[in-house]
Amino acid sequence: MGGHDGISHHHPSSIPPFPKAGVRSIGHRLWNGSWSQWSVYKASFSLIGSDGLWYMEFRAVEFLDNYEAVQNVTLIVDNTAPNDLNLT
Repeated sequence: MGGHDGISHHHPSSIPPFPKAGVRSIGHRLWNGSWSQWSVYKASFSLIGSDGLWYMEFRAVEFLDNYEAVQNVTLIVDNTAPNDLNLT
Protein backbone atom coordinates (compact mmCIF):
# COMPACT_ATOMS: atom_id res chain seq x y z
CA MET A 1 0.00 0.00 0.00
CA GLY A 2 1.08 3.59 -0.52
CA GLY A 3 2.63 5.63 2.25
CA HIS A 4 -0.21 8.18 2.76
CA ASP A 5 -1.19 9.67 6.06
CA GLY A 6 -3.46 12.28 4.49
CA ILE A 7 -7.23 12.51 4.31
CA SER A 8 -8.96 11.83 1.01
CA HIS A 9 -12.50 11.54 -0.24
CA HIS A 10 -12.11 7.76 0.04
CA HIS A 11 -11.62 7.94 3.80
CA PRO A 12 -13.92 10.55 5.36
CA SER A 13 -12.48 12.65 8.13
CA SER A 14 -13.74 12.49 11.68
CA ILE A 15 -12.41 16.01 12.38
CA PRO A 16 -15.27 18.19 13.66
CA PRO A 17 -15.92 21.50 11.91
CA PHE A 18 -14.13 24.54 13.29
CA PRO A 19 -16.21 26.74 15.58
CA LYS A 20 -17.08 30.22 14.41
CA ALA A 21 -13.94 32.37 14.65
CA GLY A 22 -13.47 36.11 15.04
CA VAL A 23 -14.59 38.91 17.30
CA ARG A 24 -17.97 38.40 18.97
CA SER A 25 -18.15 41.80 20.64
CA ILE A 26 -16.20 44.77 21.94
CA GLY A 27 -16.93 45.90 25.47
CA HIS A 28 -16.15 49.23 27.09
CA ARG A 29 -16.56 51.03 30.38
CA LEU A 30 -16.02 54.65 31.44
CA TRP A 31 -14.58 56.28 34.54
CA ASN A 32 -15.50 59.79 35.68
CA GLY A 33 -15.25 59.45 39.44
CA SER A 34 -16.22 55.77 39.40
CA TRP A 35 -16.33 52.97 36.84
CA SER A 36 -19.49 52.29 34.85
CA GLN A 37 -20.59 48.72 34.16
CA TRP A 38 -19.09 47.01 31.10
CA SER A 39 -21.27 47.64 28.03
CA VAL A 40 -21.21 46.13 24.55
CA TYR A 41 -20.18 48.70 21.95
CA LYS A 42 -22.99 48.97 19.40
CA ALA A 43 -22.75 52.53 18.03
CA SER A 44 -20.99 55.82 18.63
CA PHE A 45 -21.73 57.53 21.94
CA SER A 46 -21.20 60.90 23.62
CA LEU A 47 -19.52 61.64 26.91
CA ILE A 48 -22.16 63.57 28.81
CA GLY A 49 -21.15 64.77 32.21
CA SER A 50 -18.62 66.88 34.00
CA ASP A 51 -15.61 68.48 32.38
CA GLY A 52 -12.23 66.97 33.13
CA LEU A 53 -10.44 63.68 32.74
CA TRP A 54 -12.34 60.59 31.74
CA TYR A 55 -10.89 57.15 31.27
CA MET A 56 -12.18 54.45 28.94
CA GLU A 57 -11.25 50.80 29.04
CA PHE A 58 -12.14 48.44 26.21
CA ARG A 59 -11.54 44.86 25.12
CA ALA A 60 -12.63 42.41 22.46
CA VAL A 61 -14.12 38.97 23.07
CA GLU A 62 -13.86 36.22 20.50
CA PHE A 63 -16.53 33.63 19.73
CA LEU A 64 -14.33 31.10 21.58
CA ASP A 65 -14.60 33.27 24.75
CA ASN A 66 -10.99 34.47 24.57
CA TYR A 67 -10.74 37.95 26.10
CA GLU A 68 -8.25 40.49 24.81
CA ALA A 69 -6.15 42.25 27.45
CA VAL A 70 -7.91 45.43 28.58
CA GLN A 71 -6.81 48.50 26.62
CA ASN A 72 -7.30 52.06 27.90
CA VAL A 73 -7.36 55.65 26.77
CA THR A 74 -7.49 58.97 28.65
CA LEU A 75 -10.00 61.55 27.39
CA ILE A 76 -10.42 65.22 28.25
CA VAL A 77 -13.96 66.56 28.20
CA ASP A 78 -14.33 70.33 27.83
CA ASN A 79 -17.93 71.53 27.42
CA THR A 80 -17.00 75.19 28.01
CA ALA A 81 -17.47 77.31 24.92
CA PRO A 82 -14.42 79.34 23.89
CA ASN A 83 -14.34 83.04 24.71
CA ASP A 84 -14.54 85.50 21.87
CA LEU A 85 -11.12 87.10 22.14
CA ASN A 86 -10.21 90.12 20.04
CA LEU A 87 -6.48 89.76 19.48
CA THR A 88 -6.05 92.85 17.25
